Amino acid sequence: MKPRASNRSPIRAVANDRGAVLALVVLMLIAFLGLAALAIDLGLLYTARGEAQRAADGAAHAGAGWLMHNPGATDEEIEAEAVRVGQENLVRGEWGDIDPDQDIDVLRDERKVRVRVNRTHERSNPVRTLFAGVIGFGGVGVAASAAAQIWPGDGSECIMPFAIPDHWFVNDGGTLRDAAIGDVYDASRGDVYVPASDPDQVAVPSDPHYTGYGLARVGQQITLTSADPSESPQPGWFYTIRLPGTQGGNDLRYAIRDCWEPAGVYQLEDEVIKEPGNTVGPVRQGFGDIFNDPNEQDITWDDQMQCPVRSGGDTCVGSESRRVRPLVMFDPTNWEDIANGAKPVPITAFAGVFLESWDGNNSITVRWMRYQTIKPAQNWEDCADCLLQTLRIVE
Repeated sequence: MKPRASNRSPIRAVANDRGAVLALVVLMLIAFLGLAALAIDLGLLYTARGEAQRAADGAAHAGAGWLMHNPGATDEEIEAEAVRVGQENLVRGEWGDIDPDQDIDVLRDERKVRVRVNRTHERSNPVRTLFAGVIGFGGVGVAASAAAQIWPGDGSECIMPFAIPDHWFVNDGGTLRDAAIGDVYDASRGDVYVPASDPDQVAVPSDPHYTGYGLARVGQQITLTSADPSESPQPGWFYTIRLPGTQGGNDLRYAIRDCWEPAGVYQLEDEVIKEPGNTVGPVRQGFGDIFNDPNEQDITWDDQMQCPVRSGGDTCVGSESRRVRPLVMFDPTNWEDIANGAKPVPITAFAGVFLESWDGNNSITVRWMRYQTIKPAQNWEDCADCLLQTLRIVE
């Protein structure tokens, strides 16, 4: 029997196949466009999340910075600064919502400020999508949180070319010469320093991260007088040091008046070089340059703010003033090793000072103060009580 011939036209079969392929292409194109639209929305939301995080970081940093520079500030003032800076950073073209009552935590005991930034349905400001609205997602909530902490500093630039004896100096009676707050030296317990605030706590003088000039000293006055470089240290004496790149009296005068940039950043345990010569003239000239500057003459210490302020001002003056500088300290018990000549002096501590008044010669009265530095300590415990401080995002 002859096979039955097909009545299907080859041309019609090809046409049907083309129609099926076209339908499949259309479906795939719709799916692809849908996926592309969702990818665009996901990218938009990813960008919004990053912008919200930057806003939170900036707000937390600003709040903690306000607390650091204005330790007498109220929570409301800290919160206002955090909100102001946080809302300078837009999230997809709009402010993120920062409610001071709900979204800002001022944690003074931890020296920390935490901030949350919201663009959410609950705050009636979700991030609007471009394409996902067709499947019911017209807006998506985005939020971010950050905490900034006042962190101890481990080094500083812009140091004044002076080194002063650290708190470890002991007189013949066995007590610290600078024992204004009751701290004592107790040889019976070993070579230890005993803080009056916690007699059970001791610190070994060889520990380079400890100084008696800590946060409890903020605002306390001390008069510093130019030392005789050939004599043993005395409380309140300062020794001029030779910063890298300086040579002679003119450079010393400049380094007292302004930051000596080539000096770079000093850290604990670095060494500075004691200047062995007579520096009375350059020191007097440097002090005169500072106190005769009209821009420096309206600054006074504010006990409530615990910092220097300009006349009529309500915020602390920081390192923009020539009268706010960091000093380095050294261990005077090793004086015999460095007494003669241009000897290296290991740094045991730093402190910020406000140059409050000058006697017109070589004595200057300062106030201990916090000083912001750019070099953070590796660990909080290394120098939790240091007068040098910086800011870090910790959450």
